[in-house]
Amino acid sequence: MPLPRVVTVAFGAFLALTAVSTANAATNSAGQEVCNPVLDREGKAVVDTSKYAVIHRDTSVCPETAPVAPPVTPPPVAAKAPPVYFVFFDFDKYNISPTGQEVIRTVADEARRGSVPIVHVSGYTDTVGSQAYNLRLSQRRAVAVQKALGQLGVNATAQGFGKTNLLVPTADGVREPSNRRAEIRFQ
Repeated sequence: MPLPRVVTVAFGAFLALTAVSTANAATNSAGQEVCNPVLDREGKAVVDTSKYAVIHRDTSVCPETAPVAPPVTPPPVAAKAPPVYFVFFDFDKYNISPTGQEVIRTVADEARRGSVPIVHVSGYTDTVGSQAYNLRLSQRRAVAVQKALGQLGVNATAQGFGKTNLLVPTADGVREPSNRRAEIRFQ
């Protein structure tokens, strides 16, 4: 294969060009890309009178380049779920323990700091007892937490759900402490 005809520029002629910069490639008379053409102010390869691109000295045919992969788009960031706070209760009780009071104070601080418009309290029970009894007990738990938040200046709604939505799935009639709770969520 014959070598492509490449015109080299002497140093003086190179400086005489109005604007010089380098780019990746230009095409020679054989249709091959050659590296480092001299570019004009518009970024086009400077061509001499014989229609060959003016190339910097010691230029050769450009090596083949691997195709460039498209940029990787990061996956969308999932919306961060608001925190859930738990206040746990003793069996068949709805009075708030000292640990529960600490949780409620933390919620009140967060609500005031973040200007949370709505705080919702959901009450739950374990699976011991009838559905009707547990529904009333869960409502008392939710209201107890709602009142404690109100005393700290936070308005909240309260609703009881009885022995539904178990935190720890159990059979009916099982005393599971994790299910005797009130959940506090910001909305």
